[in-house]
Amino acid sequence: MATTYREAIQRQQNALQQVYENAEGLRDNATADEKDAWNSLRGLLNTAISTLYKLDNKLIPGRPEVILKNNYLINTKISTK
Repeated sequence: MATTYREAIQRQQNALQQVYENAEGLRDNATADEKDAWNSLRGLLNTAISTLYKLDNKLIPGRPEVILKNNYLINTKISTK
């Protein structure tokens, strides 16, 4: 399945958003000592997600539709095993 540059960027955004939300749940179950680490991680993820949105919005005409040669699919299924 061919992937466009914009699709790959948006998949990165979605994957990071899922990790961000998952980290929120883990933070809520963390000890007081661990919460700072989870909050730091969530801050970094928020910055990364924001950066990808800015990149997506600044693409020059024709760039979003560029077909990528490699597979940039991301498996976002989280295993509970």
